[in-house]
Amino acid sequence: MDLRGRMMRLGSRKIGLSEWKVIVVLVALAGLGAPRLLAQAAPLVLPYTITTVGGGTTTVCTTTSADKIGNGCPATQASFGATSPVASGGDTRGIAVDSKGNIIIADTGASMVRKINPRTGLVTVVAGSLSAAAACTLGAGTPVDKYGDGCVASDGTANLNGGYTGNFNKPRGVYVAPNGDIYIAGYGDYMIHKVSAATGV
Repeated sequence: MDLRGRMMRLGSRKIGLSEWKVIVVLVALAGLGAPRLLAQAAPLVLPYTITTVGGGTTTVCTTTSADKIGNGCPATQASFGATSPVASGGDTRGIAVDSKGNIIIADTGASMVRKINPRTGLVTVVAGSLSAAAACTLGAGTPVDKYGDGCVASDGTANLNGGYTGNFNKPRGVYVAPNGDIYIAGYGDYMIHKVSAATGV
């Protein structure tokens, strides 16, 4: 029986409160289209998947631009969390994603901040170095502190030349501002560092 026929039958006698509730629900369903409403409400079951985007190997790739933990290589062929290749047990604590999809990683064990490019899959250094920082001066020979403040954070070659920001001490957190600036919480050096998106300093 359709909705109209049911209401006609109810019209020949008094209608209780519970029946009025039924009528209201039926009218609402009729207006929305019950089959369509029920179809939209059905849960969509998706499989749970885990994909490794970096690390998990001790066989680090070797290229002309790679250091011993894989900077300059595909991230899945690099090591994270230590200054030498480790498949597990490393110390990587912070992660953020910028507006371009780059994954920014606080690699605590390696004392550097690294980036995975979502298009190429390559991992590079944002700041920090495995070796002593290269000399950097401001203006006419004005020295900077041992962390490289005021210098370009990366030397453009995965910091293989020492980089310009060394002596980072166990960064544990990273945050990417809307304009792309990267803020780094240094656990061991008790400092907050910023890498400017506009200048790289």
